[in-house]
Amino acid sequence: MSAVRQLARNRNVRVTLIDRNNHHLFQPLLYQVAIAGLEAPQIAWPIRAMLRRYPNVRFLMGTVQSVDTLDRRVWVDGKPISYDYLVVAMGSTSHDYGIPGVGEYALPPHGADQLDIQLLHL
Repeated sequence: MSAVRQLARNRNVRVTLIDRNNHHLFQPLLYQVAIAGLEAPQIAWPIRAMLRRYPNVRFLMGTVQSVDTLDRRVWVDGKPISYDYLVVAMGSTSHDYGIPGVGEYALPPHGADQLDIQLLHL
């Protein structure tokens, strides 16, 4: 989201954000959901609402299937989308940093929906 906002400041640039989710999850607060300090919707904001003030940004909900760098196209759910410049932000993954037992006993949350499911299993 930070890259989108930075690019959108230049009104001569058109930005397209593609995401499989219609919300942006603020991962640093997932632990608050785990300890019941916050509800999951409090850390997940609608992407369209976040981008409303940027008229040069459009949001497409979909899954990127492939990138054709020669023809400068991104294939999203079977449809090609042309680009001049491409920024790929793949998200994040959890890492146990080699701490003994974390891989076997910890439940790394990757989203508020997964965290809710993991908490039900505890």
